[in-house]
Amino acid sequence: MNVRLSALALLALLAVLVMPSRTLAQRFPFFVQPISVKDLKPMADELKLSPDQVEAMIGFHETYGQDFTRLQEGELDDLIDQGMAVAKDMNWMARQMDIPPRREIESIIKAAEAVWTAFERIDNRFFSQLRGLLHEEQFAAIERIQNRRRVESYRSVHLRLAESLNDGAGANIVSMLNRLELSELERESINESLQAYERDIVKQCRRLQKRILDATAIVLDEVDRQGFRDMDMMEMMTYMSVPEHQDQLKGLFDVHSVPIQEVAAKLSEINWETYRKIYPLLPADAAMDLQQRYFREVYRGTSDQIFAIRAWIKRAMDLPSVDPAQKAQMQAVLDELNSDFESLSVKIAKAIEAKRTYRTMAVMEDSDLSEHQPDVDRYSERADDLATKAEGRVRMLLTEQQEELLDGEEVEKSENNWSRWARGGGGSRSRSRGSGGSSRRGSWGGFPVAAMEMDRVNRFALWVGVPDADMPMIEVIHAGYMSDYDTMSEAYETAVQEAYDAMEDDGGRGRWMKRRTVRNEVTDLYREKLLAREDAFFEEFEVLLPDGTDPEIIGTIRRAQDRDRLRSGQQQSGWALRQNPESTIDLASILLSVDPVELDKKDRLQLVGLIADYEEQISADLDLLNEQLEKLESIQGRLWSGEEYEQDIRGKMESLRQKRQKQVGETAIRLTVLNRDALESMIEVLPDDTGWYLQEEYDKNAFSEVFNDSTAVDDVIAESIALESVSPAERQTIETMAMDHRMKYRELTNQMLELAKTRAAIVASWPPNEEMMDGWMKFEQLEYDRGELNGRTRARLQLLLGDERAIEVSGLMPEMEEMLEDESELSVEVK
Repeated sequence: MNVRLSALALLALLAVLVMPSRTLAQRFPFFVQPISVKDLKPMADELKLSPDQVEAMIGFHETYGQDFTRLQEGELDDLIDQGMAVAKDMNWMARQMDIPPRREIESIIKAAEAVWTAFERIDNRFFSQLRGLLHEEQFAAIERIQNRRRVESYRSVHLRLAESLNDGAGANIVSMLNRLELSELERESINESLQAYERDIVKQCRRLQKRILDATAIVLDEVDRQGFRDMDMMEMMTYMSVPEHQDQLKGLFDVHSVPIQEVAAKLSEINWETYRKIYPLLPADAAMDLQQRYFREVYRGTSDQIFAIRAWIKRAMDLPSVDPAQKAQMQAVLDELNSDFESLSVKIAKAIEAKRTYRTMAVMEDSDLSEHQPDVDRYSERADDLATKAEGRVRMLLTEQQEELLDGEEVEKSENNWSRWARGGGGSRSRSRGSGGSSRRGSWGGFPVAAMEMDRVNRFALWVGVPDADMPMIEVIHAGYMSDYDTMSEAYETAVQEAYDAMEDDGGRGRWMKRRTVRNEVTDLYREKLLAREDAFFEEFEVLLPDGTDPEIIGTIRRAQDRDRLRSGQQQSGWALRQNPESTIDLASILLSVDPVELDKKDRLQLVGLIADYEEQISADLDLLNEQLEKLESIQGRLWSGEEYEQDIRGKMESLRQKRQKQVGETAIRLTVLNRDALESMIEVLPDDTGWYLQEEYDKNAFSEVFNDSTAVDDVIAESIALESVSPAERQTIETMAMDHRMKYRELTNQMLELAKTRAAIVASWPPNEEMMDGWMKFEQLEYDRGELNGRTRARLQLLLGDERAIEVSGLMPEMEEMLEDESELSVEVK
């Protein structure tokens, strides 16, 4: 047992208690997710609720959401504050581990228990209200829904620990079944088994919670007994390096983990028994699908070859040249393979379940030490043999041409998968900057410097007063620029690839850091080439200036364009400035994107003067920020390179990193204040409408997360009102609904914006301090509330219109739209 594992085995529980993690925050900043509006429709369908009952349920859910908000602002906020107070002394990156007094840890545990109890209380109140709407024949369904909800709550916290000890404990059979294509009757046939299953899981999770708390007390006793609280990190690691001490910790784990391992084994047993009950009730294809999902999740690596050959045989049967006789023989091979594996699968499961019932630390470190491992290996090898024999029998049925075609498909499929990965998958979201950002960027690996698009250049021309008669000439010189830009972009990608290939000649592509260095060198070279081309562009542009125009205006515009690129790069270079997004916004560039038609010459010149003042004010801090970012990236690169440093050296490096991070934050705050002051001065000069536009563009660029709302329903509302089948009374109802929705939506968005601005004025730190965590949680809560508001409005529109009309409105029933699209694609394939 190595030193690091020894320390983690003892202290992991403490770290979990005091280090809140965003990875657990999916839709709401809790470790337990509330019931969302999206969950209501499946619930209503399962309960077979009437429209009036659904409307009442939506009302109950709105109150339910308010209860969760109060919980966050009360008990949960107190819990996080306590956790953050402890976390500041437990900084793993700085190798700092000051274990807090026992009473503080016990206080956090009690607070966590209180929050968990509150979660259950709020859930129970909602289900109690919902039960009041139901008839007696619906009670069984509501009980199952409530138990399913309880299981999902336990899955987010308790079952994570159980699964770390036994993979079978966390198996999510309901989720697996939801992925199968089953009819309503087929789902009803398994409901009884699932109802008992969820009831049993809830019972075991309650046992698990008690045993986790008992184990926590034992860990705290051991911390006190060993005197760990009085040790610093170095002393603790030295203590753990002694073999006798490691053996002591192993012995403690072997004894005191038994109660938790017993519950984990029982959970795994319940999952397996439920799988065995449900499997024969399913249609053959669905049963095979469930088997594959279950074994790949719970008994990893034991049956992969079986599943691969199954899929391969099915592809062989689908070859156009395969005749009915061949297909019948292949089906016989497949049926025999499935039958043989069905018998073998029970033996595999029993062997692994026996192995996992109880494992010592030694077995966890080396599974070969388990007395059951030989059985697991033997049955796994037998599964591979079954797959190999089935493949051989099918190959004997294929012609040489069919076999070559089938193997060629396998190679092509593999290459396509690699190609998709190499291109970066489905793409990624990035911030779009209205201040000159461009869609003319390469894909993953493309030229990273944006081009000046035509609409941007048009704005430049309007600001300097280029006559309408000369605008076609502007388009001509811009077209030449874009042609050269595209050529340069292609050359850049070629140059990067050639640089990578040269690295291979020197002994492989090397580490990621080397690739980044090479890429940066090529980028710098082509950035200079682009700047030279833009020098030529602006020289041509300057020829078109009206007589008497100060040519320095072109310089002002050009520098604003270049600064915007620089500051955009600062924001995208890492997480250092994510807390202070306004510091990366170039206000002059945004102003130059405003249409100046409504401005007279005097106001325009005054604004150009303000841009010049702005440039002078920010230059020093902007240069300083660049230097500070380079120094920060340098120390971070050394710290996170994977190289080993002595404890005291690493501690000093981390202190230096924190110091440089703080310096970056302080400079970013100054730039933020300069931006806000300059924005206020510019708005005073602009007409009201233009001033509002500038403020809005600034906010959207700085706080895109506030304005990017994929769940917004504005278009859905507009389409619903425009439906010809909507009666005057229904239209009035929708308009009233829309008015109420927009008022609440605007209020939530304004709160998010104000909170984002407040957070942007705080110097970031890691670990996050109490103020940062409170701001993050409040923002997540508001974002969630806004999404739920959209969901409720969407649900009420759907109720009003009914499914038949609702499907005509794009985005109102996305699940139904996806299903119809899939059916349409399937129909085309069949034809």
